[in-house]
Formats: sequence, structure tokens, C-alpha cells
Amino acid sequence: MKIRKLSCLFIGLLVLSLAVGCGEDDESSTGPGPVQAPEMGIAEITVPDGLQSVQDPMAQQALQYITAANRFGNWDSFFSPDKKGAGTAFRDGPPWTETWTEDDLTITITITEDATKYYWEIVLDGTDGEYDYDEFLFIESWQTKDGKNGEMVIYDPETEEEIFKWAWATAADGTYTFEMYDFESGEKVVITIDPDGSGTMSFYSYDGAEWILLFSFTWDADGNGSWAEYDEAGTETDSGDWEGGDVDPTDIPDLDFITVNLPEHMLESDDYYALITVAMVQTANALSSFVELYFISQEEAGAKAGAKATAGEDGPPWEYSWTEDGLTTTVTVDESGDLYTWEVVLDGTDGEYTYDEWLAAEAEQAMDGSYGFVMIYELETGEVDVEWSWGTEAGVYQFELIFDGGESEMDITVYADLSGILEQYEGGELFFKSVWASDGTGEWWVYGDDPDSGSWVK
Repeated sequence: MKIRKLSCLFIGLLVLSLAVGCGEDDESSTGPGPVQAPEMGIAEITVPDGLQSVQDPMAQQALQYITAANRFGNWDSFFSPDKKGAGTAFRDGPPWTETWTEDDLTITITITEDATKYYWEIVLDGTDGEYDYDEFLFIESWQTKDGKNGEMVIYDPETEEEIFKWAWATAADGTYTFEMYDFESGEKVVITIDPDGSGTMSFYSYDGAEWILLFSFTWDADGNGSWAEYDEAGTETDSGDWEGGDVDPTDIPDLDFITVNLPEHMLESDDYYALITVAMVQTANALSSFVELYFISQEEAGAKAGAKATAGEDGPPWEYSWTEDGLTTTVTVDESGDLYTWEVVLDGTDGEYTYDEWLAAEAEQAMDGSYGFVMIYELETGEVDVEWSWGTEAGVYQFELIFDGGESEMDITVYADLSGILEQYEGGELFFKSVWASDGTGEWWVYGDDPDSGSWVK
């Protein structure tokens, strides 16, 4: 049985970093003083626990697509001017407009409103090295002020026609619908979630005149479900079903991380080295997502959640494993004094490498979450490839990242008032350093063959 891969749609979904915020902004556009620009908030798609624990491969396929759809709402900073350091106009509207330049490309975001909706537009001018733009409307979007309904469209720089589109809506009875379109490939996905967690997901292909249903999933509030595949004439060619699983609460710990915060005014600086500092700190924060590839939370994928729930019946130590294609991953979690420890072992092949009970990664964390470390190993040498550690004491947060086999290092210290220090080393030598105050002002130094220094203001 062939499962249709909507590759283009989901690649577009995962790589596009949009002008999307991490929540709604309830500030009114009236009243004294500057008004912060609104942010877009997209509801997360949730499914029953019983569906998350199912080990049936078709149920897992459905969960993977739902996870991809949820990631659409997570890319919240790449086009956000306040985080890019473009300026402060996003605190003085409506309308709110910000413009900044990266190399030869000028990006302008404009946000407007009417009585019921907010509207976003992203316009490109200049060149990104691949395309030349002349005030090109790249993205436009709208969302109701209550956050329940919205739409985002991305335009093709070659044809200036719609290439991707996302739409979401919450009905009066709480039913949530999320739609994704890839017009270039002629593909569409529609996900509908009822208030009790039951739902459907349907995949369509455009034949030039209408959307043709090719594949569908359906599940109930207990996680029981079914799937069906259709030919281009709409005739069902294959189908099956699964039973929902039981996910009991488990005490198996998950690896947690501490997020580094920075002063608001530092995020608004347009100084180049302030932007570098912010980018490095955001990289440290983003490592938590990377680590989840190894130390998975287990709450999103069916086979993994089912394996963990079973392991939770006896432990510590807890051991759970799952197999995807020809690769078996085994996670062992244990306790040692006031610490949790993790080991991730790979066995089999991922198509590129062959593993023989290979220790891919290990980690340790205090039970109170106050400190921890992660080490990821290089396959060919068995040496540590990437290592990072973090800890907090008396309100002082410290983070250290060592990579490139120890050739590169980044150290971050942030104090309770959000002032801090960042140091970057190359080959054991200090290469870059920045220091910032709680008000967001800072200084920087570049070392080596071409030393330099400077400062930035709010």
C-alpha cells in the first residue's frame, strides 16, 4: 500500500520562517501612548491521548502530519522586526511599519487593522542573490482579533501567483479546521478537529478543474481510527483501521532546558554586533529542539509514546525503543543520586550509515532542573562531536556550547537583571566577546588578526 508523500507542502511548511508571533496581542489600538504591534496566534492542533499511543503505522503517519501542521505556528521570529533589531516603529501604530536591510535585500512589514481583523504584508525589494524584487508582495495574511480565524498566503517570486496558503477557522461549536495548500504541486491537506478531540484529515490533488480526494484519516475521541486511499476517480482502493491505545501517566523524566532571556531594548538594537549576540543566544535556546531528535519527549509520536508508557510500568531504569524503517532507537533513562541520566543507542541502518549498538548521545540533568549537559558523538571516530551544558544558581544562568570536535566554543552568562556576557572561542583563542547591561546597551570586542571594538545603545 502506498502512502502519498506531500513533500513539497511540508518542506514549505517547515522551512518558511514567517511573521508569526507566539500569541495574541490584546492591546487596543486606541488610548494614550504607543501601541505594540499585534502578533499572530495560531491554535495548536490536539489529538486524543489514545491516538498518540497507537503503534499502527498509519496512525503514526497521521500524527506526523499533525506535528508538521503544528510547526507552522512555531516559526515566530525570523521576520519579526523587534527580534531582528530593525527598530521601534512596531511599538507605534496603527499602522505599524518596519523596514530593514539584509545584504542587498530590503524587507518591509506593514500591519494594519479594521474593526474585526489585523492584516500583515511583507514586501521585498532588491535581491537575495537568486531573485530580483521590485516592491514584491511576498506574504500577506489576516487574522480576526479574537484569533479564531485567519489566512496566510505566500507568492511565487517568478509568477507572482499564490504558491502556498494556510487557513484556519474555529466554528461557534468549537470545531477547528486547518487547511494547507501547495498550488505549485497541486496538493491540499484539510484537518478538522471536533471539541471532543475526534477528527479527520484529508489529502487532495488538483486535476486542473477540481480537488480530488486521494487519502483520508478519521479518528474518534478515544483514538480509534481508520484510513482509506482512493484513485483519481474517487474509488476506494485500500483501507484499514486501528484501535486506540492506553497512555497511562508515567514518571519517566524528560530532558528539560532553561531559556535565555535578553533585555527588550537589546532585541530592538540595529547594531550589527548586537544582532550577532542576539542570534547566538537564540541559537542556544533553539538547541532544545535539536536535542529532541535524540531525547524525545515522547508525547507526540505514537510508537514512541506507546513504548514509553510500557517502560513506565517498571523502573528506574526505564528502557524503551522503537523501529523506523531499518533503524532501531533505544533510550535508557536512569536515576543516580539527585540526577537523571539518559543514553540513546542506535542499531541498524538509516540508509546512509550502519550502526551496531552505537551510543549516539547521552545526557545528565539535576532532578530539580538546575543544571545538565548533553553530549552527541561522532560516528566514525566515536569522539564527542557536540557538547553543551547549562546551569543556574542564585539567579545567574550559564551556558556552554563546544562543537567542531572542540575547536569552537560559546559561553553565555546571564544575570538576574538580564545583563550578561557572551564569549566565542576558535581554536582555544578568544575570538568575540560582548557584554550588555540590563537596559539593553552593550559593548563588543573582536580579537585576532583584525581586532575591533564598539558599543550599541538602546
